[in-house]
Amino acid sequence: MNNTPSVINEQIDYVFKQLKITGWPHAAVVTLTTYAIWQYQHHWGIWLWFAMLQSSHFMRVRILDPFWARYKAAGRDYLHVRILLALGMLATGCMWAAIPVFFMQDAQSENFVFVSITLAGMISATLPALAAYLPAYLLFVLPIFASLAARYYLIGMEAAAFLTVTFLAAMGGISYIINQIITRSITIDFKNQALLLEVTDAKEKAEEANQAKSRFLAAASHDLRQPLQALGLILESIRLRLGTSDSTIAPLVGQCIESHDALSALLNALLELSRLESHELEVHAMSLPLRDLVGSI
Repeated sequence: MNNTPSVINEQIDYVFKQLKITGWPHAAVVTLTTYAIWQYQHHWGIWLWFAMLQSSHFMRVRILDPFWARYKAAGRDYLHVRILLALGMLATGCMWAAIPVFFMQDAQSENFVFVSITLAGMISATLPALAAYLPAYLLFVLPIFASLAARYYLIGMEAAAFLTVTFLAAMGGISYIINQIITRSITIDFKNQALLLEVTDAKEKAEEANQAKSRFLAAASHDLRQPLQALGLILESIRLRLGTSDSTIAPLVGQCIESHDALSALLNALLELSRLESHELEVHAMSLPLRDLVGSI
């Protein structure tokens, strides 16, 4: 799969565009989770967690998004943007990973089930947004998976811990497939753009060649008409001097004049055709008697 800087930049663009859509629902989920946990256990730490996650969302909107926009507008490589995005996703994942550590103590409570479902939903919901740039998604979900599996294991839910690890493997495989699909789509777009440029360039070259041909025909027709006109004058002079004195040569001279006139007509038509192709000739439709044309042929 093509992993050129241009393709990676497009992956980052895809992620930021998705984050603009999913960022506010993520903030709403943080608020709902904080409220649900506070209803179960009044611990000041949940408000600290709420403030940290909402602050991270605010910093992404106010700092990271404009930083990415400046790099995109300048056409610069996204190395620093990729690093900041990956670190930001790691920090957010670690904040979510704090939930099982501090607020999942009682396995029999509704809060325990709610938090488990919320974390599973968060891992699944961020997949379409972050899978375009796989390091960002993995750095986000790995701390959550590790914290959740460790919590299950420590409270004696070994089967749930094993299922969590299995879920991690499944999400990793799915994220890889989605990443490949998005990357392939981006690569195809780049190939189509390159092909369009090649076709446009070939079309421009063909038009230039056609214009050059038209200019050549115009120049050649103009240059050839001068000696042809001189030849016509000479033939007319010969016919006038012969008069009727030599009955055998006069018909030949007449045929030469007719051939000269036909050649002159062809050159005139060629000149008009070249002017027509170069859009230098204004065309007017008119009726043409076919009898005279067919008779001359």
